[in-house]
Amino acid sequence: MQFLGVSYPKHADRRKVSTSLLMGLDGNSAKRESSSGEDGSEDVLDSKKSKLANVKSGTYQGIVALLDQILCSATTLVTFVLLARFCEQDCVGAYALALYLILPLRVMQDRIISTPYMMLIHRDPSRAASRLGSAFAHQSALSLFSIILAVAVGLGSLWLRGWVPHTEAILALAFVAPCLLWRDLLRSISFSHGDAFSAMIADGVVFVLQLIGLYICLATLHTSVNYFLLITGLSSAGGCAVWFLLDRRPFTIQYRDAWQDWTENWVIGRWLVAARILGSAGIIAIPWIIAFENGDAAAGVFATCMNLVGLSFMFARGLNNFFRPNSIKAFHTGGGRMLRRALLTSTCVLSSYMLCITILFWFVGSFLMEFVYGSSFANTGYLAFLLSIVSLATSLSMVLDNGVTALNRPEVSFYAELANGIATIGLGLLLIPAWGLNGSAIAILCGQLVGACILGIAVFKLTGANSSPSKA
Repeated sequence: MQFLGVSYPKHADRRKVSTSLLMGLDGNSAKRESSSGEDGSEDVLDSKKSKLANVKSGTYQGIVALLDQILCSATTLVTFVLLARFCEQDCVGAYALALYLILPLRVMQDRIISTPYMMLIHRDPSRAASRLGSAFAHQSALSLFSIILAVAVGLGSLWLRGWVPHTEAILALAFVAPCLLWRDLLRSISFSHGDAFSAMIADGVVFVLQLIGLYICLATLHTSVNYFLLITGLSSAGGCAVWFLLDRRPFTIQYRDAWQDWTENWVIGRWLVAARILGSAGIIAIPWIIAFENGDAAAGVFATCMNLVGLSFMFARGLNNFFRPNSIKAFHTGGGRMLRRALLTSTCVLSSYMLCITILFWFVGSFLMEFVYGSSFANTGYLAFLLSIVSLATSLSMVLDNGVTALNRPEVSFYAELANGIATIGLGLLLIPAWGLNGSAIAILCGQLVGACILGIAVFKLTGANSSPSKA
């Protein structure tokens, strides 16, 4: 059959054609469904591979972060062991009191520079170099402020008390404080970018340099506290130099951007700075209360016990360098429910670890103190046990503070740390004259528990069923 020169099949043939067309269409659709099914299975497989890679990467970063903290803890431990064994206890006290004075500056650096950088660096990747340059500019300003502050406080101590070990140590901070602050910042930048390896290498260099410097000081009989502090600063400066050689991350310093970033950081961190300074006020005040009540030697005993217990707590802090950014990420990806799960995991890991440390100090605390620091510390085991309970409570507060940081509710941290500082200092003034060094540990413990209760209640309320990053 033809029409206008075009041939058409007859009716029977048309049915055959239509049937073949339908079969062809069905075959094509089946092929498409098959191909889409294969693509779907490939997507699922890729998703599983991606999740497995993320787990492996997170495990690797966590292990490296823990090793890095082991190096930091070993560096501090070796320094205090050598001080305790080869120097007078008042020199140990002067070294510790000087480092306690840096705590407010380290708090400012962490809360105004490091934490906002960690929170904002992934918001706009195009500004990564500018934000890093701003962080360096802010750190330079803080370093200059630390030099001025150390010189002013040192001259004040010289005028009030004369040339005593305290004065030497405080004046040495004019060099030591900037080096320690820069080291803290560079470690935080590495962890913010998931590059714990660079931080570990730099801290390994610090450990080696500090061992060499301490050996030279002891071999040449230079056992004054200011020599130990200068070695601490020089080794930290060497670690910073190695970090800059390893991490070639680009940065640009633009003063207008630096000022804008500073104002933004201040909005984010002002509550956190006030909170942590108030919280650390108790830790700073307690050794000085001990020194005024019982002398510098007693402050040295307290600092030495804190050093050994702090060695175990440093491991918890190293793990928290991994848990903290994960808590922030959990809230921004899964809301309050995922944040609760992340905080529960962190709490189980850190509390289990610190509980084992506490039990260890209960049974062999006196032996450990005598074995590590010498026979003059044989009777300080019970104080070390009390301070290990303090570390257990502090690890809980640290995890809950991760939740508050993820929720971007710094005012909660402020009130918690305010209560912590007031409770610690108030109880310290009451208990230290009556119970001595044991009273100082109990005062710190009570302050930590008060702050942890406030943080825990706030996190529980703010991570309800309907909580999400947009509502925080």
